Amino acid sequence: MAHESKRRRVVSEYQDAALGDARLTKRLGRLAEALAQSPGSSFPTLATSDGELEATYRFFSNERVSWQAILAPHIAATLDRCAVEKEVVVAHDTTEFEFRSVDEAREGLGYLSATRRGFFGHFALAVSTCDLRTPLGVVGLLPHVRTEAPEKLTASQAVKRSAHKPQDEKESERWRTLARAVETSFEGRARPIHVMDRGADDFVLWANLAEENCAFVIRARFDRYLDKKRGLRMSEALAKCEGQLLREVEVGGQPRPKGRAGWTARPLRTAKLHVRGERMEIPRTRMSQSEHASAVVNVVQVYEVDAPANETPVEWTLLTSEPIETVEQLARVVDLYRARWVVEEFFKALKTGCAYESRQLTSLHALLNALAVFAPLAWRMLALRTAATHKPEAAASTLLPPDELELLKRISIRVPLGAKPTALDVLNAIAGLGGHLKRNGPPGWITLGRGYERFATALIGWRAAR
Repeated sequence: MAHESKRRRVVSEYQDAALGDARLTKRLGRLAEALAQSPGSSFPTLATSDGELEATYRFFSNERVSWQAILAPHIAATLDRCAVEKEVVVAHDTTEFEFRSVDEAREGLGYLSATRRGFFGHFALAVSTCDLRTPLGVVGLLPHVRTEAPEKLTASQAVKRSAHKPQDEKESERWRTLARAVETSFEGRARPIHVMDRGADDFVLWANLAEENCAFVIRARFDRYLDKKRGLRMSEALAKCEGQLLREVEVGGQPRPKGRAGWTARPLRTAKLHVRGERMEIPRTRMSQSEHASAVVNVVQVYEVDAPANETPVEWTLLTSEPIETVEQLARVVDLYRARWVVEEFFKALKTGCAYESRQLTSLHALLNALAVFAPLAWRMLALRTAATHKPEAAASTLLPPDELELLKRISIRVPLGAKPTALDVLNAIAGLGGHLKRNGPPGWITLGRGYERFATALIGWRAAR
């Protein structure tokens, strides 16, 4: 019964997909159910026969099937979950999906760089505002294909080049387009707070969000002028404000992220962070295509004091619609921004846990359809890991039905499970099947994905034998 309940929860994220054919909707449900058991497995591994595998590839390539229709039921279910929360963070971010050629070039892919092919996915992920930062699901997606190889430009050259493009042709317009779509979809059921990284520091975007009374927290990329004649910038105005202790945190101690050239690892240390804020009227830049001469926003700065002489002090500047009159309100703005990092974990679940970029599909159309299938699965994996991490003492039955839990007890050698295992025990046991060692800290997506795949393979034989 518990397994059947779990199956219904997985399929419910897809069951109302309007694909125009009941057979296609049924096929989608079967795909979702199989992939939920082993998100990282290849399509040939999951297929029970050559005919089943061929049907899978035909489904993704079918011109009658669209990624929008596949994802729509999950977005609707996510909005229902948001309505219970009343107020949610909507974390926006863009990731790139790279695909190497199979037997021939894949139809419809664009440029990620001069030599790499793929497309960009711009997501909006709903996250609860509570301390757990529970991922609630995807509420928006905008794929983007770059049709020309990017030129090597300096930052100033890129800004000037972008300034001469019509606003609706700029790649940065994706932030505003998706924010508007999300606002429309919520229909007052909850209050979305749009949280974005430095790539969204565009005057047109946050001036319009402010005018339309949308809630937002955006990390500033530019130290903008408040008064160019006097040479007064945001940072100088903030320096005149008295800061207050926010908290002490551990920073650094992380390896360089993949693909982040120029990123310098910092040793682990305790940073004493202060926070201050000021309401500012920021004038439109000369190259901006906004109809607004200026925009009034709250500006919050988090900065480190007493940093070691050989370390660059921590500093963020955030642009926000939220109140900043008290230190509690300032801290709330900072914590809202920190919730944005959940979307980065979602991308890891999608790429590593679900092995999305390894899918051998030969067209952009098929890849987008597959992305719409995997996005809800990545969310579910992330939600399960979040629950096990933040509620580690919860009963294991909250994550697995009885038969799967019994199998895990028998095959988990590295992490023995006792009579009453917890949610954290289950997470470590599955990761242990993928080679994770508890002494190495929390499991990553590679070992989790590998563990899920091995567990699912064993589950097939276990159920057949029983």
